[in-house]
Amino acid sequence: MLVVDKEVDTSVVPTAGGVVTYTITVSSFEFGPLTNLQVFDLLPLGVPETAYVPGSTLVTYPDLTQDTTDPVPSPGRLDWTLSPD
Repeated sequence: MLVVDKEVDTSVVPTAGGVVTYTITVSSFEFGPLTNLQVFDLLPLGVPETAYVPGSTLVTYPDLTQDTTDPVPSPGRLDWTLSPD
């Protein structure tokens, strides 16, 4: 079973051009490694995929290794392929 949680760092909508930080947590409750896990984030209505700040992704895997690969933008969403092993 996978659980995905998304949190935002602000309760106030910023003015145009403002930055909002989202934290997406993916938790696995299965035994064995996960590879090539597809994670996508649906963007809020009116926010284009071009609003993503390049270089702002930080993925931390269970073994504490990190990855900074940017997502692949699609209309209305951002897509990541995660492979902790």
